Amino acid sequence: MVENQYPDTLTYEDQNGNEVTIECRFVPVRGTSFFKKQDGTEVQYSYDIAFPLETEPILSGIEVTGKDKSGSFIVYQQELIWFHIGQMHCRGKM
Repeated sequence: MVENQYPDTLTYEDQNGNEVTIECRFVPVRGTSFFKKQDGTEVQYSYDIAFPLETEPILSGIEVTGKDKSGSFIVYQQELIWFHIGQMHCRGKM
């Protein structure tokens, strides 16, 4: 049996006020990790998030809610601090 590669979900409200839900995988970071935002401030983050490659871009700074496959909250209305679409991956941090 193959396990779902993206067992979690991330939900946010887009610019038009529509609720968007995306499959993803939250991976807790080990130790203390910091990310430097565009304005130069450093923020600590707790999760790396993997998304399917075809995921539409998500604006950094938007508030998101994450749930695991059982529907339990991983994060609730927290800021997505980084989103990136690469050649072979799509990732975020929060």
